[in-house]
Amino acid sequence: MNIAGALAALFHFIGKVNSPLTKGELNKNNAGKIISALKNINEVLGIIDFDNQVIQKEVMVLIDKREAARRARDWEAADSYRTELSALGVDVLDTAQGVIWRLK
Repeated sequence: MNIAGALAALFHFIGKVNSPLTKGELNKNNAGKIISALKNINEVLGIIDFDNQVIQKEVMVLIDKREAARRARDWEAADSYRTELSALGVDVLDTAQGVIWRLK
């Protein structure tokens, strides 16, 4: 197996996805497809840690609560949730397509 070639292809894929991701150009459907593709790749390579589901669930709960607070124009609560997310090491980006989060 050509591991070097496989890793090069993986990094190329991630590079292609990174720009639209940071610009907020990906919707949830596209994000799901990307995760699915990465999981398929990981079936062969076994180098990506998808076992942080507990953290992701906690992050998603806080993001949903923050979004509800923003819709209700409760800026103090929304800022509080952003602070909690930051303490977990999560950057929150508000885009026209919705919220994008990433680990610091």
